[in-house]
Amino acid sequence: MYDVEIKNLEPFKLAAIAHDGDYMKIGGTFEALMTWAAGSDVLKEAHGAAAVYFDDPAAVPAHQLRSEAGLVVTRDIGPETITGDRQVRTVEVAGGRHAVLVFKGPYAELQRPYDWLYGAWLPESGEEAANQPLHEKYLNDASKTPAAELLTEICLPLK
Repeated sequence: MYDVEIKNLEPFKLAAIAHDGDYMKIGGTFEALMTWAAGSDVLKEAHGAAAVYFDDPAAVPAHQLRSEAGLVVTRDIGPETITGDRQVRTVEVAGGRHAVLVFKGPYAELQRPYDWLYGAWLPESGEEAANQPLHEKYLNDASKTPAAELLTEICLPLK
């Protein structure tokens, strides 16, 4: 069981790189983004990291999953090719009503709060998920924080 708070979130922008495939492998895309950002002004002005997830991993094969790894920014970025066919570009993340759950623990254990959010909380809450991608905000720096102390804000859009 987790605490869920319904919040009205503001829309925001990401300087992002598309990630295709297994969501659990998005870390490599974040590494590419951080390498690019370290050589630009974006890292200095970023307000944290976030990811957008477009598909349900229970319904879509892992190799077909689509997501975005990004840094929260206040201005438009790119498109700018960084390596091979990868591009950094601006991705708009919608605001509005969201069910927000903060999970403390390793990224490898994020499936548990997702299973509970969709399998227990959502059906019992009287709420309905909106037809929008959900996003995660990473509230501390994974390179400086023990895995057990990582904080991930899971934001499920609601109708």
